[in-house]
Amino acid sequence: MLAFFLAGLVIYDWVLGESRSRELREAVRCLVQKNGDSSLCPRISVDPMLQPSIQSKFDLKFNQAEPMISIHQQDGIFEVQIQSLQNTGLVLGITSRSTTDYQVVSWREFEQGEES
Repeated sequence: MLAFFLAGLVIYDWVLGESRSRELREAVRCLVQKNGDSSLCPRISVDPMLQPSIQSKFDLKFNQAEPMISIHQQDGIFEVQIQSLQNTGLVLGITSRSTTDYQVVSWREFEQGEES
């Protein structure tokens, strides 16, 4: 009986993780489509101190095709890599305020050769 309970818990955790990943990916996709302007994206916000610098990077890097977005979780923060076709991009540090509400708290340039 305990084995069934644990198996059910593992499956529930996996489904919840997949759903959360999908929600975060959609929030980041909105940020890309709106050139980094989080005021136009209801599920994600950007720390006000970071907003101008992030917007300028989005304007320069992602104005052509749909970028590749990959998500990794590390120490309670999601590391989201956004990579353009030219192999440039950004890495955003994102925290979760709820299952559908996120905030960008850090960013850095995507480095050549960095794994996505």
